[in-house]
Amino acid sequence: MKKKSVMKPLICQDRSKVSLGIITLSFVLLAFITGLSQTAATNSGEWTRIESVSKDFSVALPSGDYLTYNENGRANIWYEEHGRSFAVNMEKGDWAKGRFKAWSDPNRDTSSDQVIKLGDFIGRWYTQTSEKTGTQYYWFQFASSHGWYSVSVRVPKDDSEIAQRFIRSIRLKGKPIIKGVAPDTSESQTVRVDTYKTSDLFKQALKEQPNAKDLRLEEYSGPLGPTRIDSTIYSRDLMILEKPRPSYTDEARMHNITGTVRLRVTFLADGTIGAIKVAKSLDKGLDRQTFEAAKRMKFVPAEIDGKPVDIEQYVEYTFSIY
Repeated sequence: MKKKSVMKPLICQDRSKVSLGIITLSFVLLAFITGLSQTAATNSGEWTRIESVSKDFSVALPSGDYLTYNENGRANIWYEEHGRSFAVNMEKGDWAKGRFKAWSDPNRDTSSDQVIKLGDFIGRWYTQTSEKTGTQYYWFQFASSHGWYSVSVRVPKDDSEIAQRFIRSIRLKGKPIIKGVAPDTSESQTVRVDTYKTSDLFKQALKEQPNAKDLRLEEYSGPLGPTRIDSTIYSRDLMILEKPRPSYTDEARMHNITGTVRLRVTFLADGTIGAIKVAKSLDKGLDRQTFEAAKRMKFVPAEIDGKPVDIEQYVEYTFSIY
């Protein structure tokens, strides 16, 4: 999948913080939203606004039956319809901005990221388009003093209006990330994310999945590709439910080693973790810690035509002293 590289700046709505409010967007997204500031969404059906516990972040989704995970201060919501896929992730914690800054350290490849700054929020986004299918994928990630948030949408070719509506709905402290976006009128309700309960599908997956065994940490020698490794269109995306955090080693802490380890992980159709390879190393001891954490991840496998399949995906772990 290939991301357009030509860029053009837009200004956020809060003019008192223009210096912090510039969003650098590619012409792909610029064309995507041109003229939308005075136009309400045209897609039919009601939408539901979902807001964080601290009420500093919110986004809207088409109203419907969501798959939800809500455990230990982290909430994930998935919704799929007609080949469209939406994902919303929220996690409480005053550590979020520290983690974001660690991910932006000089040792990390951020060439595919575009930076967002608005008030208390810092963030990044990227977009990818499959040259083969035309499928578009948009991913946004934000950190504030209250938590860590990410949203994504994947839409088929020639179905961009639904993604436009989704991106227009993103609010940071009540403000849209795109200047001049008019409120959409089709939102039926606002729901706080912690009111959702974990879906039975996820409860079953968490109960049944065994921890990976007989694995060894391998080296990956191929090119460092995008976060989404392939352009396959899945009937249901991979859903990572639990991603244990690795521990710092005493040696790494003593030498003030910070940065990001990037692993290439195989998520098997039977719900277990397969091969784990280091795509970007940080420190041998910390690499090993991420390997041990990755083996314990819990997930629902990706599906094609309703059947579980193996999938490879990059997984990142950030180490920061703050």
